[in-house]
Amino acid sequence: MNELVSVIIPAYNAEKTIENCIESILKQTYQNIEVIIIDDGSIDKTSEIVEKYVQTDPRVILLHKENGGQSSARNLGLERMSGNLFLYVDSDDEIMSEMIADLYAQIVKTNSDISMCGMLYRAGRKEVRKYCEIEGLILTREEIVRSFLLEKFAFGPMCKLFRTEKVGSIRFKEGIIFEDVEYLSRVYLTSNSVSCCSYPGYIYYVRNGSTIHSKFDEKKLDLLKVTDLIIKRIISENLFCDKEILLFTLNSYLSILLMAADSGKYRNYSDICEPLVAWLRENQDRIKENKFISKRQKVYTKIFISDNSFLIYLLASMRR
Repeated sequence: MNELVSVIIPAYNAEKTIENCIESILKQTYQNIEVIIIDDGSIDKTSEIVEKYVQTDPRVILLHKENGGQSSARNLGLERMSGNLFLYVDSDDEIMSEMIADLYAQIVKTNSDISMCGMLYRAGRKEVRKYCEIEGLILTREEIVRSFLLEKFAFGPMCKLFRTEKVGSIRFKEGIIFEDVEYLSRVYLTSNSVSCCSYPGYIYYVRNGSTIHSKFDEKKLDLLKVTDLIIKRIISENLFCDKEILLFTLNSYLSILLMAADSGKYRNYSDICEPLVAWLRENQDRIKENKFISKRQKVYTKIFISDNSFLIYLLASMRR
């Protein structure tokens, strides 16, 4: 008999998208599911819409809480779920009708702790397929962590099926952004096997209000805290990932520098940017020799090390 799969959906003011999200889940070919929707203090008609599904489908469960953010909503879903396995779907996204069935078949066949697929990114009429860069089964914790640091897995906790017994006790840190990355680092460090397929089963809608597309502010510096926390955790586990850690750190530092440049006020953030540039300068030889670091990243590194205002402005202009 197929095991129960819990689908956790945090929802805040999602009246425009929640119906399509729920419909995509209820139409799954895999039917042994519970759909836990956590209304995170919405002030629109989100709960009203969800309540209609609660009345017609016993698999749909609606929970209410005061607004506390996506992490706290997901944590409540984790507390209340009953499934042997679980996955996350955001209230403004959808999933392909075969996704849960495919992920379940994969996790059972391989006896892995996590199974994952690729994602389909939609921005208006444009679509981009983001595949897992690894196909098949990863059987060592060290290789799992390396793959995470090299960003070979699809982004975020979505498009992944987790075994509750293995990682269901892990919670999201609340009150920070980039919490997805921090959460996944602990999940991967706890897991012994991951199964990947390239099938793009999760439909991610790219919207301007998301964290990665919103304007730069000092809250984005949580990325640096999260990066430092993850690296210290990995080093403490005695995993040999030096080149991968260098890439992971570089990605975070360049992200902050590029967001500051994109804001058009790069010089106003000198107290933030100067220590990052100093790190780039100190590690430029290692960056140059690292095979995992792309030519584009190496060019960006040179531009910020040069501290040339025109080149930084030109780089930001080209990215807009």
